[in-house]
Amino acid sequence: MGWEYAWNSRKELIAHLCDEQTGYRTLARKATSERGQSVLWAVHELGPEHEDNPGLRFIVCYLIGHDRRHGLYGYKELGETMGPFYYSCPLSFLEMAPEPEGENVKEWRECVRKYHADMAERARRLKALKIGDTVELLDSCTPSEVVLTSLKPLRGWHERQVYSISKWHLALPSAIDLNNAALELRRQGKLAEAEQLLRQALAIDEQDRGATPPKIPHRLNNLCTVLILRGKQAEAKSLLARAWQLKCTRHDLTSTRLLFVRLAIALLEFQPAEVFVGQLKTLLALDPLPDDPAVVKPGDMTWFSESLLPKIPPDAGDFLTALASAMNDRTKLADLNRFPEWRNQPPIPLDTPWPKEQADGWVTVRSPDRPWERPGAGDLNADALDFAKQGKLAEAESLLRQALAIDEQDRGATPAIIPHRLNNLCTVLVVRGKLAEAKWLLSHAWQLKCACHDLTSTRVLVLRLAIALLESQSAEVFVGQLKNLLVLESLPDHAEVAKLWDIACFVEPIRLKIPPDAGDFLAALVSAMNDRTKLADLNRFPEWSNQPPIPLDAPWPNEQTHPGTDGGSP
Repeated sequence: MGWEYAWNSRKELIAHLCDEQTGYRTLARKATSERGQSVLWAVHELGPEHEDNPGLRFIVCYLIGHDRRHGLYGYKELGETMGPFYYSCPLSFLEMAPEPEGENVKEWRECVRKYHADMAERARRLKALKIGDTVELLDSCTPSEVVLTSLKPLRGWHERQVYSISKWHLALPSAIDLNNAALELRRQGKLAEAEQLLRQALAIDEQDRGATPPKIPHRLNNLCTVLILRGKQAEAKSLLARAWQLKCTRHDLTSTRLLFVRLAIALLEFQPAEVFVGQLKTLLALDPLPDDPAVVKPGDMTWFSESLLPKIPPDAGDFLTALASAMNDRTKLADLNRFPEWRNQPPIPLDTPWPKEQADGWVTVRSPDRPWERPGAGDLNADALDFAKQGKLAEAESLLRQALAIDEQDRGATPAIIPHRLNNLCTVLVVRGKLAEAKWLLSHAWQLKCACHDLTSTRVLVLRLAIALLESQSAEVFVGQLKNLLVLESLPDHAEVAKLWDIACFVEPIRLKIPPDAGDFLAALVSAMNDRTKLADLNRFPEWSNQPPIPLDAPWPNEQTHPGTDGGSP
């Protein structure tokens, strides 16, 4: 059947198709849009005048068209038995109408179900996206990937340009795809990229499956292997404890891997490991050990134990390597008896609680002779800034987080040095694209400074201004508050804060991602902060010359809560 145009409006056309026909009545109808085509789906039921099949229900696909030249609306009718190449038919319609005979029908109905499953999966993945994520676009799009700077509307940066993106342009991988890609990056030593993909895979699975199914502990364990290698033991311990709780009603192969990774942290931190070894003995005595069909059976943990060898004593490294081998080949379990930590450890019940965690968990190697000691926050901060200047941002981030944690533990969460530590961490987070977390931490630092603004306050404002420029958001409040602070003849400072702000490693990468005039303004602003005689030079920028000072107690634009938290303090 071809196209027929004869109606003055879409409403008249739909009334003709669904309300004015004789011989059948319309039980349900639904208008959709698919690949740019307007579609009307309907379930019709034959009336009693059809003696052969009274009451027969059937699905019809009406393609709706508009002849703009003549101003008329029309349609083309496609029956289900024709196997139309449109699949947005509501799933409820399939239940209302029996499946008719025909070689195309079964395949068409399967395509309809797959279409709706794909749409639901796409919606879940879109919901998991966050600002700062690097996302790939379809092959037909240029550029091929962008860094998200806005979710509503959807926008992203690529090579100093911002692009508006349709959700249909996103090539959204599945959680399995992300996980497998992350494991390959992990094998290549690209840990920062692997961590980002593993976090995305976890977020997708949590939205798709909820927070408690068997796959979630497996995802958490994979993420923790990367976190440990990146020096993020504190977060890894928290996630492993969560994963262990999820497994408490049904321990299986993943449980042994959780214990193995948690044991590795205990060896790294020279903490007691008896409970983890004892619970491993309990699990590995089970024959067979339950598993999840979606989890690869031979766990590739040898690479993980070998990566830790330079950081733990030789005998502990030998034990960890032998344990990884025995977990993959149960015939090697007897070989573990040559290690006293295994031979002398009795099995421990699986419901025995793990040791309580301590905030102080970081150690570092200070010499080839392996004298292990806890570094100071100042040392970690200095090392991190050196890493940042070398472009080693993942290492810098790890050390800055450790320095912050040490100072928060030693001094409490509010002394003058904490905003400085937060600001240093945020310089790295911004360059690494973690804008959402950086905004939250900067807001926290600003609140800590509200009673006594000083040199650090100006640096917090500059970073927050840089994020606003990256996201193409309003920056007036940050510029106005900077003018308010920089007019002070004697700006207070802190004895532990360097007076010269050496952040070329921050400014230059940001300039590549923002418009040239905004980049010039940011560079000139940092230069003027280091040399107050250059403040007058800022008047050549309209965003500075036209902006009046704004009181320091003026609220910042509303920020989202810290990613992955309920909005509490860091």
